[in-house]
Amino acid sequence: MDNLSRVVGRQVIMRKSGFVIVKCFLAAFLLLGPIIAGQAAGHVETDRRNALFGRDGLESIELVSDETDRWVEFLDSGMRYMVETSNLPNAAIAVVKDGNIVFLEGYGYADIEQSIQADPHASLFRTGSVAKIFTWTAVMQLAEQGLIDLDRDVNEYLDFELPGLIYGMGRRQQPLPVTMRHLLSHTAGFEDVLEGLFLLQEEDFMPLREYLVTRIPARIYPPGTVMAYSNWGTALAGYIVERVSGIPFGEYIEKHIFAPLGMENSSFSQPLPDRLADRLVKPYRLVDGRFTGGGFEYMPSPAGGLSTTAEDMARFMIAHLTGGGAIMGEESVRQMHSLLFTHHTLLGGMAHGFMEYTRNGHRVVYHTGSSMLYDAGFYMLPGTGAGIFMVYSGGDFSGHPGLFGNFMGRFFPPESRAHLIDDRDAVPGTFPSAPLALPNSELGGEYQQSRRIETGGDKLVNLLSMVMRVRPEGERELTVNFLGSDYRFIETERGIYTNLDGPTAYPLGPMQYIVLTTDPFGRLMLATDGPVTYIRMPFHTTAGFTIVLIVFAILMSLGTLVYFTVRGIDSLFRRKALTASLVQDAGPVSLTHDDGQSGSKSGSKSGSQSGSQSGSKSGSQSGSQSGSRPGGIWARRFILIHASLFLLMLVSLANSGRPDPVYLLPLSAAGITSPFTYLVAILPWILAPLSIAVIVWCVMAWKNRWLKKAGLIHYSLYTLSAAGMTWFFWFYNSFGL
Repeated sequence: MDNLSRVVGRQVIMRKSGFVIVKCFLAAFLLLGPIIAGQAAGHVETDRRNALFGRDGLESIELVSDETDRWVEFLDSGMRYMVETSNLPNAAIAVVKDGNIVFLEGYGYADIEQSIQADPHASLFRTGSVAKIFTWTAVMQLAEQGLIDLDRDVNEYLDFELPGLIYGMGRRQQPLPVTMRHLLSHTAGFEDVLEGLFLLQEEDFMPLREYLVTRIPARIYPPGTVMAYSNWGTALAGYIVERVSGIPFGEYIEKHIFAPLGMENSSFSQPLPDRLADRLVKPYRLVDGRFTGGGFEYMPSPAGGLSTTAEDMARFMIAHLTGGGAIMGEESVRQMHSLLFTHHTLLGGMAHGFMEYTRNGHRVVYHTGSSMLYDAGFYMLPGTGAGIFMVYSGGDFSGHPGLFGNFMGRFFPPESRAHLIDDRDAVPGTFPSAPLALPNSELGGEYQQSRRIETGGDKLVNLLSMVMRVRPEGERELTVNFLGSDYRFIETERGIYTNLDGPTAYPLGPMQYIVLTTDPFGRLMLATDGPVTYIRMPFHTTAGFTIVLIVFAILMSLGTLVYFTVRGIDSLFRRKALTASLVQDAGPVSLTHDDGQSGSKSGSKSGSQSGSQSGSKSGSQSGSQSGSRPGGIWARRFILIHASLFLLMLVSLANSGRPDPVYLLPLSAAGITSPFTYLVAILPWILAPLSIAVIVWCVMAWKNRWLKKAGLIHYSLYTLSAAGMTWFFWFYNSFGL
């Protein structure tokens, strides 16, 4: 439900691995061209400039200045360009300034088949993790009323218990309690939870409490030490809202946020109520030159269940930018926007639920979000009274941060710092120790997200989700490979590296700096913008080691099957040749009695000698080479069965893990199973005891000399690969324990 989950993410698992369909640009343009052209004809320039998007009590609003006019022109052009070049089927944007909506626009078609254009007033989009800011607003409302204490142990609000111990690095520690501040800043220390995050079948969708109690994560960091983004933590906060208020979460949001702001076209209901269901835009993705539709995605409501319009989101932005409006007091808004945690003051961190960073001296308070089909960005510049909301389906999570970054570079350059609100020191004591000073040469390696899985069955996602690979260059520079691109960083202060290539389209911030520090277990950590950090991994947990291990196992399994198949065919032909030779050596049968006796004796003797010698020699060679002793025969059977099942496991993984071309995630990750899904769950339990048998027979084969030396070496290498893959299944929790 956020760009990180999709990785799992869409990018987490497969998104950046070549499954984003852009290869048919010409066909896409032919299909999308009439859409764009039809829209352009319907939106005359004067309509854009004066359009005044008043509805449901909103009065028509003139653009307030030439500067705002230039903003609108720039953002509208940027959205149109993104729709065309990224093959977006539908999109919408809202821009607010000084309490007014200054621009609303829809792009593409809400329903291509019915030729219904996307309408920023009436067309609903899913927003992924942008839904979280409503959860956090609800939390701050209840805190304002004294019903939630941000520093109280959250267990006191719950009817179930959080784990009492820290799990990680082989250690168990008694932690401090988790508080609402920890949930707001994503520093509660939970491991990630992917199971049940995205679902496509309503019958699989659980009530909020059931989702929480059936998927309680391990605690892998002490609270308040490491930012590790958590959907489960936000869902937990939503459940606390439900418990404290005494009404269901969605009903609370409807009553205390939507209704006061006039957000009549928004809902957390899943599926949507009848009055809104037919106005949800149909999500599409370009597949082989054609837009293919997707279905409704079910997500834990407080973490990603929002459906809304661009106009309604503009109302919500205005409330936050003008002191809270009808939903919150000005002091609570100020607190909500103030910095709560960061790993260094140069870096973007977490406000009270909002992400934040400073770009060109201007503070940005924002939240991004993604589902399998939709992407959204909610950006506010509190010092200017400006806010921008963008949403679309069928695209890429880098689209809206790229456009917003270009907007900031164009209209808020470094010299325009007049409106900077400096509230980053609002919560003292939230900054960890000074940057770590280490020689540049010691920083190389693979760094994985702090947002990681340690005990869940999706642990393998750690290898695929926004991994940083760092290569030292000289004494002061680093080359950082991230999201498929290389970035150059130079050390400007001890332990602080500056991006030489300029701000990125990283959805969690511009990644202008990297700061060296350590996690609570002493592992080297690279901190940058956003609610995740990057921790250097031991060699055995890296993608490189895993690839070598799997490739070695594949080669041994394929080689073993091919070798014994060829041997079997060769032995079959040898037996046929031997039989033919014996028949030929026996000679013709004489019709006379004497000759018959003579021939019989001669043939018998000759055949006996020949057969005995040939059979003895062949049998000796065959038995010696293939292991005719019972132990050798069983050893060969074990590795043949093991190799066959291991390759079946890989085929099952490939099929169950194959990304759907529309959702860009395996359908198994969205709750849709297949026979391959069950094989992936069952086969490790069969392969593990087989691996033990292979290991035992390997020891006995060496001890009893059941095989020739070459056979023993081959068997030992296969045993090594089988043991390695058993460790792999255990380490990555494939046994479901």
